[in-house]
Amino acid sequence: MIVKDKKDIEASNQFEAAGNRQEKSIAFYLRRAFKMHEEVFVFHDLNITYGGEFAQIDHLILYRYGFIIIESKSISGEVKVNAEGEWSRSYQGKWKGISSPLKQVELQADLLKKLLDANAKNILGKILFNTLQCRFGGRRWDFLCAISSSSIISRENAPKDIADKMVKSEFVSEKVIEIMNLPKNIIEKAKSVMDERAAFPAGELSNICKFLLAVDKKTLELKAVKEQNNQSIREVAQVVDVPLQPEPVGSATSPTASIRCKQCVTKSQLEGKWGKYGYYVHCEQCGTNTSMKTHCSSCESGNVRIRKSGAEFFARCEDCGVEVLVHRNV
Repeated sequence: MIVKDKKDIEASNQFEAAGNRQEKSIAFYLRRAFKMHEEVFVFHDLNITYGGEFAQIDHLILYRYGFIIIESKSISGEVKVNAEGEWSRSYQGKWKGISSPLKQVELQADLLKKLLDANAKNILGKILFNTLQCRFGGRRWDFLCAISSSSIISRENAPKDIADKMVKSEFVSEKVIEIMNLPKNIIEKAKSVMDERAAFPAGELSNICKFLLAVDKKTLELKAVKEQNNQSIREVAQVVDVPLQPEPVGSATSPTASIRCKQCVTKSQLEGKWGKYGYYVHCEQCGTNTSMKTHCSSCESGNVRIRKSGAEFFARCEDCGVEVLVHRNV
């Protein structure tokens, strides 16, 4: 799903024009791959500000397990990275050093992390009877540098972690799909309950999208103030607040265990366990095992994920974000 599309800009020189063409190229490939995808959210030209700092992210992809930031690089000649991770490029037969696009992306990610963490209470839900605020820790952060298709990329001397992040435009969607590693069919979705990666439920993904769009809008307003008053974006961001209040995600609504033995229908003498097919309760009264998988008590969705915290077992709906306690071992 394309949350914020790429817009044409009026370039002031040939280099800006080339950079704009490259960003449009990446936007094209991402749109082809994810326009109809309901679990992948794509932002182009995302502007953010926090703590007096400003960043523009060429392409941001949000998915259930985290974030992917892509920096577009327009290079018509050759680009290479040496063993120390230093970048250089050729232009009209001459070589010169350039700053690392991946280091730039790391700085953008750091600012985005701080922004999201500072606003977690407005974006993410709560667990443990609505007392514990969820945070952004544990999510994946991946970076890519998408380089013009007409360029020549020399990776042979580059450190592996850098070489793996360098990709030509036409392969960017394939690389993103590889990183996300999302289930592709019903069977894989069934197996995805075993995925140990920390995940955002659908409700939180929606809130993150609303939040980032609000940030982008406010940041562009700040930039307009800068241009009008001949101020730096840093000066403006320090004196103008960015009030962002997306609706919080729904939280656990019931502290009462709802699992019953499917054989004798008792709610007592049940012990929560983990087995080949996921979490279940073992009935000490009749010896029957009953799966903890259930439908969401709020939206009736069957897309529910079970997690364990100490002696407690929670069912979290991946569609609406509601989480309830389903069993507690005594």
